[in-house]
Amino acid sequence: MNNILQIPMNELIPAEWNYKTDGTPEQITKLAESIKHDNSAGVLAVRKVEGNYEVIDGNHRLKAIQQIGWESVPCEDFGWISKAEAILISRRRNFQWFEDDTVKFAQLFKDFVLPDISIEEMEKFMPETREELENLEKLLVFDWDQFQRKGKDEDDELVTIKFALTPKELKLWQLWSETVSKNTPDADDTQIFILALLKAMKIKHADSAVIIRS
Repeated sequence: MNNILQIPMNELIPAEWNYKTDGTPEQITKLAESIKHDNSAGVLAVRKVEGNYEVIDGNHRLKAIQQIGWESVPCEDFGWISKAEAILISRRRNFQWFEDDTVKFAQLFKDFVLPDISIEEMEKFMPETREELENLEKLLVFDWDQFQRKGKDEDDELVTIKFALTPKELKLWQLWSETVSKNTPDADDTQIFILALLKAMKIKHADSAVIIRS
C-alpha cells in the first residue's frame, strides 16, 4: 500500500508531460472555490523525482491550492516509478469508468440538494455552469406524467410531434437513444426526447429537422 504523506507545497512540482488541457483562469478559480468549500482537495498522486515530488494526478488542483495559499496537501506517494508508469496511473485515475444516470442524479438534486443549497451558491464551486444547473432544475420540474393522462381531463391534451429527418440525422437520433437507454434503462421515448432538448438548449437554430405539431 502506498504511503499518504502531508507534503509541503514547495516540494511539489507539476508534471510537464500532463496531457490534460491547462484550464482557464476562471476554471482554476472555480476549482479553488470548490476546494475551499469542502476544505479538502482530496489526495494528489505523486512520484519521487530528484529533489522533489512530481504530481502525476492533481495538477489542476495543485494550481488551485497555490491560489488558495495552503502550505501543504495530502498526497499518495507512488515512489520511484518510471514516467511510463506515471502516465498510465494518471490516465486510469482521470478516466471516467462509469456513466452518470442523469435521471437518478436529477432526483437526488431535487430531493436533497436544492432544498439546502441554491443554484446561485452552487455555481461558485460546482463544475457545471449556471445554465447547466438551471437545465437540470428544469428537467426536475418537467411533468412526465402528463403523457399518461390523455382522456382523463378534457383540458389535458396530448401533443404529437413529428420529425422529418435525413438518414444521417436518423442515425444520430438512434445513437443518442442508445446512449440514453444504456445509462437509464427505464427511460421512455419522451424522456429521451426531453433530455435531447435540454442538451441542445445552447443551440439557437435547429434547421435540420422539421417539427410539426398536431
